[in-house]
Amino acid sequence: MLDDGWVPVEREREADLVPLLWGQVADVLEVDAAPDVGTRFWARREECARVEASPVLLALATPPAAVGHLRDHPDEAALRCAQELPPPGLGEYGVIVAEDRQSVYVYPLIALGPDGEALQREMHDAVLALAAPADWWLLSEPLLFCMHGGDHRQRLVDLSAAHMRSADAQERRSLHAQLAEVKRAVQQARALEEVRARGGRTAQLAALRLHAAALAHAIGTTTARSRAPR
Repeated sequence: MLDDGWVPVEREREADLVPLLWGQVADVLEVDAAPDVGTRFWARREECARVEASPVLLALATPPAAVGHLRDHPDEAALRCAQELPPPGLGEYGVIVAEDRQSVYVYPLIALGPDGEALQREMHDAVLALAAPADWWLLSEPLLFCMHGGDHRQRLVDLSAAHMRSADAQERRSLHAQLAEVKRAVQQARALEEVRARGGRTAQLAALRLHAAALAHAIGTTTARSRAPR
């Protein structure tokens, strides 16, 4: 891996660098090392240098559908998404942690003006093109079942039979909803598989990372004056 430009992220810097790498769409690998070492994060050397030069975490507002999900599932600590690509809203905000770690600055995209908005729009469009025809669906049990090769046909048969047998109105409504969810999950799993099976994405992913790097740099430089000591 070292010969290919990959380097381990220094243990004492993981908490700083890994979120920045993720937030700027960099490649990050979790590698299981020796038992006495544990999991280590690896990234490309040039991408580590890039985020160190522009330490801006690109973020986004929580989508309405996700807000509703979190409201209905308050015990979930994080959202799990079936899509491997970053969401198209990434870059709506830039988050910068002060060097003294005492302050966190959050800048909306509007702080960059039209040029910044154009950069984010380019990244938005690039992500949508890479992801089509899939969307950023939240992981559900039926979707996981379908993605991992479960027999969705048998599950549909079983649910349909239970629906026909049931005389309880509430149970029938529940079974009807489960049927609809499994049918939806089948279509979602097929779309996700189509995206994964599609080749020739290397150049598109590289272009996406360049968009993210440009946006992070623009946020960092445009807002630097607001963080300068007074």
